[in-house]
Amino acid sequence: MELLKAGNVEKLQACFTERLHDSITAESVAKGQKDLSEYTLDDLYASEERGEFQGSETCKIMMKKGRSLTTFVLKDGQWLADTIWFQ
Repeated sequence: MELLKAGNVEKLQACFTERLHDSITAESVAKGQKDLSEYTLDDLYASEERGEFQGSETCKIMMKKGRSLTTFVLKDGQWLADTIWFQ
């Protein structure tokens, strides 16, 4: 949340799987900042669903009202987001 609020595209890209790096742009960050302003942390995290995909551990973050926020994938000991916020 703090990186999104700060708008640092480069640092945010490092928090996502490689396949999404090109999707993390100044425009997508600006949209994410706008969307984020409508939520509290309590709205954004209601539960998590642990699983596995292609041999990697996953953690899907669910918002209140059952909407998915993002899915994290454990890669080389680091949790990386594999979906873009609010999409």
